[in-house]
Parts: sequence; C-alpha cells; structure tokens
Amino acid sequence: MCRAFPLSHKDIMHVPTWVPVAGLPFVTGVGLLWLEAPAGSWFALTRAALWRMAADALLVNVAIVVIAAPILGVVVGARLAETGESRGRVWAIARRLGWLVSVFVGASAAVTTAGFGGTFPALALVATSHATLGAAALALASMGALCRQQLRDPLDAVACSTLLAGLVSFGVLLAGPLIQDLPSVITNVALLASPVVATAASAQIDILRSETFYQISSIAHRRFDYPAWDVATGVYLITTVLCFAFIHWFPRRLPNSPRQG
Repeated sequence: MCRAFPLSHKDIMHVPTWVPVAGLPFVTGVGLLWLEAPAGSWFALTRAALWRMAADALLVNVAIVVIAAPILGVVVGARLAETGESRGRVWAIARRLGWLVSVFVGASAAVTTAGFGGTFPALALVATSHATLGAAALALASMGALCRQQLRDPLDAVACSTLLAGLVSFGVLLAGPLIQDLPSVITNVALLASPVVATAASAQIDILRSETFYQISSIAHRRFDYPAWDVATGVYLITTVLCFAFIHWFPRRLPNSPRQG
C-alpha cells in the first residue's frame, strides 16, 4: 500500500518541506515579541506580558491553520490525481498530513510554553489547546484532500475548502446581529465547529469578550457556552475520519489521471 506513495524517514526530515512548517510558529512568536515589547526589555518582561503574547501567538497560529491546512490538504491530495487511484493511498496521505500537522503543532506548543511558563496548570493549558489545534488542523486538511479528489480543478478545490474553513471558523465570530435571535443550542454548536473559538477556549482565552470581538459580535452579550476541549477535539477527529473514509470508499478518477483513457 505504501510503496506506491512512500513516506520514508528521509522524506519526513526533508528540509525544504519541514523547516517552513516548523518555523511559522516561531516567526509568529518572535514577531509579536518584536511588536509588543520595547527593544532591549525582552528578558525583563513579566509573566503576565509573556502570557498575553503567547496567547496572541496561539490565536495567530490558529488563523494560519484555518487558511493553510485546507490548502495543504489539496496539495497532498493532488497525489490522488496522479494515478486516479485513491484506494491504498489514503493511509499514506493521512500519514503525511499527520506529520506536517505534528511539526506545526509541536513548534506552536514550544512557543506557547515559553510564554505560559513551565508550571503544571500552564502545561495543561498548552496540552489541551494544542490537542484541539492539531485535531482541527487534521480535519481542515482532510477536507482539503476530499475537495481535491472530488473537484476537477485544483484551484476550485482550494477555493471551496478555504471558503468553507473560513466560514466555519470565523463566521460565528463575525455574524453580528444575524445570530442574536438563534437558540443557545445552535449558537453553542456553531462555537464548537469553530477551531478558532474551540482552541482559544481550551487555553482559557475568553476570545468573544476580547476588545475586538466584543464590539462586533452579539454573542458576547447573550448566554452561550464555550466548547469543552475534549468534545471539540473528538468532533474534529471524527470529521477527519469521515473525510478519509469518503475518499477511500468513493474515489473519483480525475480527468488529468494518466491512466485514464
């Protein structure tokens, strides 16, 4: 099964592929440190200031995942179109996406730990938030792979998967008065579906009552419940399994398949 699409140790450690993925969270952390902290005072920052910057870095990393994970899924899923045969390649593609997500999430966890500190409560927040972040990234990437399999044009697959990811992730935050009359149950489901809200909640970040979203979102002014990190993580993992199951059981032979006559 894996010989058709090998994933060797050398492939996993291939520098051009993995360094940018691992480096993005560090770029985010250093960038926020440079923007928010006075020059020369980086080693004198209080724990509260470091915590705030680490929380901001985590939210930026979630936004990166929402945008990049579907595109990554389309790129990796393009391997399906090379032969038009998805059966037997699904596991290899899932492993590649899993390794890429693990590298990004691990780097983000390292940056967040540097800000939150090494205490047990802080490490628990890092673990729960990045478990949710990793599961969300896998779900969005698998959705991109599914779109690539089902749509003929890869640009259509990118547009479809990123638009859906953006709506699910940010729509509930930006909907404003459109959702103020919805039942609390529907609102809570929408919050659960949003990786941005779920990851922030798992790190105990009250994102809906932040200065930005408190002004533009009506949810903060009504009753709602943040999703539990384990429930959100489970939902995202189930979504990932369903996407790959659909790819496996309902393959589509694309027109650019070299084996297609």
